[in-house]
Amino acid sequence: MFNHIRLGIIGCGWLGTALGSKLVRQGAFVKGTRTQAEKAKELMAFGIEGYPFQLKEGSWIGDLTFFEHINVLLIAIPPGLSTDQTSNFVAKITPLISQLKKYKLEKIIFTSSISVYGQAQGKLNEDSQCHPNTLSGLQLIEVEQALINNFPDTIIILRLGGLIGPDRHPIHRLRMRSRIEAGLNPVNLIHQIDVLAGLEKVLLTQKKQHCYNLVSPYHPIKEDYYSQLAYQWEIPPLKFDQQTKYPKKISSNRFVSDYDFSFIVEKLLIE
Repeated sequence: MFNHIRLGIIGCGWLGTALGSKLVRQGAFVKGTRTQAEKAKELMAFGIEGYPFQLKEGSWIGDLTFFEHINVLLIAIPPGLSTDQTSNFVAKITPLISQLKKYKLEKIIFTSSISVYGQAQGKLNEDSQCHPNTLSGLQLIEVEQALINNFPDTIIILRLGGLIGPDRHPIHRLRMRSRIEAGLNPVNLIHQIDVLAGLEKVLLTQKKQHCYNLVSPYHPIKEDYYSQLAYQWEIPPLKFDQQTKYPKKISSNRFVSDYDFSFIVEKLLIE
């Protein structure tokens, strides 16, 4: 099914490695990057050709042969502002855009985030106004627009909900807090299984539009969702503020319609 795919993944981390290894098993040729040479070598265990490559502000460090003989590129790197508030994601992506202009790629996929919606409230889709209220959200919007401007015929942007999956769930971070804010807000999450399924659809389907949300349609309020999950996982009860803060339910109906997509993880691990 994927024999014609020659995929390059910039950022073979939790999501990129899962996708790459799955596609290799289905016949695709996959290259992937990690920031350190030793970490890049580890990708061979998944059948992925590993390359050291690191984006810097205004430049990069790494092996540019990574870009040779691929027909699709996935950019799956986060802004990194949670660990370095001085980081400039836009300045890191700008030289990458210049580099990509040298190659004829059939598709470029960029994993963005629903953080771009920020202070927007209510039921939101891709036509809703973005009101980012974090540095990460502001920079992602700018990167999205730069990619659309430079690659209008090939770019597909996926705005992902909060990621959950194997060894990854926000409850492990939230349980360390004495009280969780905005307990009455709806959740906007997506399981790794559904992200991978969505990416496979994008790889196999002719390009439709530039930008899509990819968020589970299951939107219980935070207090109900995390309390039930804590009970299931035998985690001590969590405490929540009985308030909302920029409450929103983000719709993926455009993606579901354009890609004939069905979500697999229906209740985000709630039994």
